[in-house]
Amino acid sequence: MEKKLNKTRKSVMPHFGGILSDKPIPKETRASKVSIKYPQKDEVVVSRQYAFKISTSIRADKVMVSLDDGEWQLCREAGGYWWFDWEGYVSRTYLLQAVAQTSDGAQHMSPFRRFKVSYV
Repeated sequence: MEKKLNKTRKSVMPHFGGILSDKPIPKETRASKVSIKYPQKDEVVVSRQYAFKISTSIRADKVMVSLDDGEWQLCREAGGYWWFDWEGYVSRTYLLQAVAQTSDGAQHMSPFRRFKVSYV
């Protein structure tokens, strides 16, 4: 008897440094206060350097990104967006998430964004 795979994954609860739990990957919605602009959904990155572009509809004191539930990495603010300069990666599929923190400590998570790196 073959088991069907449940599309769940470990995901970080909405706070920096998070606790891992099993839950389905949330779908992207327009209601999110944190949005990943680049990479776009299912984008294929073909360069050896890339910058993630994050927007917020709230006044954030800091924004961080995490790849594949890894450590949170601090973004820089410029031109009305938050950016994370990324390099040293390998060709494969990644899952990105962003979190923004406001001055009162409230934290807002982006939906997950799946994208692929493929270069020779």
